[in-house]
Amino acid sequence: MIEPPTFNKITDLTWVSQMIVDTYGIPSYQEANPTPVSIVTFPFMFGMMFGDMGHGSILAFFGLFLVMAAPQLQKTALKDLLKVRYFLLLMGCSSLYCGFMYNEFFAMPTQIFSSCYEVEDKKMWPPATDPTGKGNYYYPRKDFGCNYPLGVDPVWGLATTKLTFSNGIKMKLSVIMGIVHMTIGVIIKGTNAIFRKDYPTLIFEVITGLVMLLGLFGWMDLLIYGKWFFPLDFSSRNITQVTGVSEYEGDLVNRLTPSVINIMITSVFSGGSVPTQAQGTGKPYLAQYAFLVSGVADMKGKPFNEVYPPSVDQQNSMYNISMVLLVFAIICVPLMLLVKPLCCRPKGDHHANEEIEFANIQVAEAD
Repeated sequence: MIEPPTFNKITDLTWVSQMIVDTYGIPSYQEANPTPVSIVTFPFMFGMMFGDMGHGSILAFFGLFLVMAAPQLQKTALKDLLKVRYFLLLMGCSSLYCGFMYNEFFAMPTQIFSSCYEVEDKKMWPPATDPTGKGNYYYPRKDFGCNYPLGVDPVWGLATTKLTFSNGIKMKLSVIMGIVHMTIGVIIKGTNAIFRKDYPTLIFEVITGLVMLLGLFGWMDLLIYGKWFFPLDFSSRNITQVTGVSEYEGDLVNRLTPSVINIMITSVFSGGSVPTQAQGTGKPYLAQYAFLVSGVADMKGKPFNEVYPPSVDQQNSMYNISMVLLVFAIICVPLMLLVKPLCCRPKGDHHANEEIEFANIQVAEAD
């Protein structure tokens, strides 16, 4: 059977997205076209990569200029850019928005709102013993309940860990958006399978693919959200020593947040068991709490040595769930690779039948 040709009606808004989709593969006849989704996802992912209020505003205003002045620019040197004017505007707006989230204006932090830290009252840590004043400093927090209204607090622009902190945020956001984008693609494939009543593809490619994707990387995204919503302790400023280094108890408690990398690695190489030692050091492992337990709330008002390390029951939920999801993902691998080739092969020589039908069409046309 010869497939009918595909016709996708395009406009000035959809032209760029359709061209990008066609570069990777033209949707076949009556197949769901992912172009409407890419109109949103492509500019936003560009904005996540190019997130800067300064650069984004230049791109957004240039795109707005092309949109507003399109009739007057038809006979100028800018006429070739008019095809991408809406796409430039969307990418500029996305970059501008993400720049607000990253709090970067031409790679520099801006103080749009009041910072939650006493920038003028920096203090040395550990307490200064060197009369020259050399050492590490920190900025005390104004109010432990304070949150910067939009984006990243500008005080991070003064920290030595600024790059590590900002890269961590961008990496986690990229992972979340990447999994969302891939999930949308698999779901679109599922709608095509339902439309064609191709239930083997729906079961052994779409559903099993979602189990693998969400069971591994969707779970990783959930751990990221769990880490973000983990209740932090800013109030405990007593100095303690656990690994031979002086630290605030509150800071040590805050590092009990779920370690996404450790959990994912442990689920594969340690069978989901909770580590007992820090790798390569022989020292006790700074264990993490599960992000859905009440163990952290029980820490309030108790001596640090009574609540640390957390009990195994308070940790195991994360590692056990990760292990179960890994087992499901492993089961899905042979289902995706073997079931359709072994059980759903077309009867007879499919290509030969197509050639015979094509030859019959040519004979009919000749007659």
